[in-house]
Amino acid sequence: MGDIIPNVLVFYEYDDNKPIYDNIFPSVKILITNFGGIKNGLWKEIPDYVEYIIYKNRIYKNNKDKFDFIFFEDEKIIHELIDEGKINKWNINDETVLYWACRCEMTNIALKLIDRMSNEAINKWNNEGTTALYCACIYKMQDVAIKLINRMSDEAINKWNFEEYTALLCACFRNIPDVAIKLIDRMSVEAINKKYKEILNFVKVNNMKKVEIKLKDKISKK
Repeated sequence: MGDIIPNVLVFYEYDDNKPIYDNIFPSVKILITNFGGIKNGLWKEIPDYVEYIIYKNRIYKNNKDKFDFIFFEDEKIIHELIDEGKINKWNINDETVLYWACRCEMTNIALKLIDRMSNEAINKWNNEGTTALYCACIYKMQDVAIKLINRMSDEAINKWNFEEYTALLCACFRNIPDVAIKLIDRMSVEAINKKYKEILNFVKVNNMKKVEIKLKDKISKK
């Protein structure tokens, strides 16, 4: 089992336009977020002990009175996670750092994480059944999704969430044919059939001809 990550915090909930985090994890160093208030001047709500904020694939450093955008720091962040032994752990919602790198559309960091994380952490899904692969597809991160497909187990690739949505449905919805084709090769008919009508509809709307042929061929071999 993974442990709670004490020095890396992720959040997207808010109350009265203020983030909820201080009572969850104390003394976090790296804040990964997609909380919209971050860009609206709510830096003052971030505790002094947070050293970095990662938002929308950009990294900001705490310079006491403000957070400054910085370049070329993603490698440093990854090394800090590795050095502290947190890279393969997950939080109370069963979410890994990789999950949130994909959720916040941080392509460069996600690609580096995939190279360094364990199979167990790569294949982890959260308490709603959502994987990092699902997030990579919904945010149209093609390179990340393909790299994940090459690393993940059949069980994780076939995973559907509480709404019975799969990574394949997301890839077709977001019109990523190369990812969709790779997923069809790996997925079971059972998993595809969970939302087959919706998947086929997205394929037709997005004019994904090769995907449509591949999809129908897969189903016909049931």
